[in-house]
Amino acid sequence: NTDLSLISQEDRGTFIHEYIHYWQNIGTLWGLSSSILRYEMMLKLKEEIAVRDEVKLPYSISPTERMKRLDSIFRVGNGFFNDSQFYGVKIDQTKRIEIRTGEKIVEGKNMPVISLIITFENKVTDTLELGAHIIKESMAALYQSLVDPDATHDDIPYNVVKILCKHNYPSLYHNTKLLICCCHAALFSMAPGESLIKLLAKAEKEKITDGISISLQLQHHKRRAFLFPIFLMEWSTTF
Repeated sequence: NTDLSLISQEDRGTFIHEYIHYWQNIGTLWGLSSSILRYEMMLKLKEEIAVRDEVKLPYSISPTERMKRLDSIFRVGNGFFNDSQFYGVKIDQTKRIEIRTGEKIVEGKNMPVISLIITFENKVTDTLELGAHIIKESMAALYQSLVDPDATHDDIPYNVVKILCKHNYPSLYHNTKLLICCCHAALFSMAPGESLIKLLAKAEKEKITDGISISLQLQHHKRRAFLFPIFLMEWSTTF
């Protein structure tokens, strides 16, 4: 019941960052679907432990075939996840991030994969798969910047979406609210990386500046789900 206007700018920013993750997990197709799978795995863990006299750590559950199939799909859609590999390493923003499209066969189906070729200030070039993880963290950091403009993050994964736009979609680079909406809309896809690139390209090509419009164009039947984060943006900038 804390009045958020009474806490520091930094703490408000941190709060909004983490609250956005909560909303991503319960208010998007990707988040809800992946959360349901994790809860099913937790229930399976509980059931297995309950019938054992002794549990040796580390312990791994025996997932069902359905769980294995879904987990394979989510792993591809989630994309790059190893943040610790790039702690303290900055992206060279004078270089364009190259975007490559491809496919992976998962459970007999072709899944789109978006690879980002990124050059860092230490002259190293690496390839990261754009997926839900980078999108969620970039979206949360963008929201946080509306509340706490002084907040800083490692470029990977928090600043990837914005830096991606600098040379590929330059008209979007400073439009924080539109980038938030594109990230949010992409999480209503089971191929969020591909969806985000399509949304950014559409906004750049059609000179779209209103994030609400691009979201509602694609997801008009989910109007309530899209309007809540926009309301939150307006709320977060009133302090």
